[in-house]
Amino acid sequence: MITLENLSFRYSEKDEYILQNLDCEIRQGENVVIIGANGSGKSTLAKIIAGLVSPSSGTIRYTTKQRSKPYIGFLQQIPENQIVASTVELEIAFGLENRQLPSAEIRKRVDQTLNELNLTHLCYRNPAKLSGGEMQRVAFATLYAMRPDIWILDEPVAFLDPIQRSIIADMVTALPEQSTVLWIASSPHEILPGQRTLQLKNGRLVEINQESTGTSSAAHLPPPRDTVAGEGGNTSLESLPSSNLMTAKNVNVFRQELFGPSVQILHDVSLHQNCGDIHLLSGPSGCGKTTLLEAFTGLLPLHSGIVLWNGKQASDQFGHIGMSFQFPERSFFAETVLDEIAFGARNMGATRNDADNRARECLARFGLDPDEFGDRNPFELSVGQARRVALASIMALSPLAYLLDEPTAGLDMEGCSAVFSFIREEAKRGAAFLIAGHDIERLSQISDSYVWMDNGRLTNINPYANYIESTNN
Repeated sequence: MITLENLSFRYSEKDEYILQNLDCEIRQGENVVIIGANGSGKSTLAKIIAGLVSPSSGTIRYTTKQRSKPYIGFLQQIPENQIVASTVELEIAFGLENRQLPSAEIRKRVDQTLNELNLTHLCYRNPAKLSGGEMQRVAFATLYAMRPDIWILDEPVAFLDPIQRSIIADMVTALPEQSTVLWIASSPHEILPGQRTLQLKNGRLVEINQESTGTSSAAHLPPPRDTVAGEGGNTSLESLPSSNLMTAKNVNVFRQELFGPSVQILHDVSLHQNCGDIHLLSGPSGCGKTTLLEAFTGLLPLHSGIVLWNGKQASDQFGHIGMSFQFPERSFFAETVLDEIAFGARNMGATRNDADNRARECLARFGLDPDEFGDRNPFELSVGQARRVALASIMALSPLAYLLDEPTAGLDMEGCSAVFSFIREEAKRGAAFLIAGHDIERLSQISDSYVWMDNGRLTNINPYANYIESTNN
């Protein structure tokens, strides 16, 4: 059992309380869903229950029938934050070694985990070099091998494709009945059906009826207008000579693994985009979506092929092609949110006053009050808030095109609505969007065409077709 008594938390004495006087009991063997808006304190509560952060006041107690102190497994919201080893195999073994299990038992559990979670093909890969979805699966695997008494899963499927999302949910549901599971989510599409649902709001936990959250595992996708390219968009970007904005032909890209061979990731990729197009790029975790975005923006060298933006190389379009990374904090460097957003505009020649005004406008556009968030440290934001700040920093440049990697991962409904409104308005202006993501339930609402990828190749075959059909039946 997990017992919270009058538990409160704030980061410093000058800050307001994030959690206030929480009283809650979670019984052994329960599956509990904790939902709440971005910045409501869900991850902070998870860290407190995991023992990584001490409450400012109040107490937390654990009781278990198996042992005097329970084993706690914690899957963090950003999986790369908990990766320590140089290979997937060693990553899974690390926690078992710290538990001082016999070598034979460690070997048995590692092999069993790799097989049951279908990770054998990643055994000798560097986990830090994996895709976000693959990294999340590896982080889950480390817990699975440990067999904890208490599972704390902070948005555990945010970066997973629908099929892997379903597999993880099924595995958690099938855990031994004495296992206690806390599943934390911002999006209804990431929620595991649980015995109880708690909502964290205004620093307090409230028990609610899960049916009222509007959860749905089905992905209702309208037929795409064009599998590879849209039907042309708004051509209101007057500086462009035509509506044909981007052309990629026969692009091949290789990546060099640490102490390993060079591996081909993209195979003869060809694609075009017109002004105003909104393409959804989807496919299984690790299929090459992030690599494609990085190659198209000029962040990765091409082995062969060409990518032209308005007839020019990406390197000649400085400030006109914006990319939002899968883990937005990777691109942060400024001391305040306002400086982070304004930096690009200042670098493009805007005065400090004009850049700051533009930054405040963009911050508000994503539902974040400039007076509340402008002076905040971007590294102290919640994941959902950080994602919106990263998008605002690109919007401040008014680019020709946006390449967005998992822009809705970890977003609550309010944040997702703000992002979708921004995408629609910018597309109407004439900006093109290429959006890589697994959140097809929501992203399909704004996309006018789908680009499917499998093993580094664009394909006319929807890799989720069977999954979608089964969930709709």
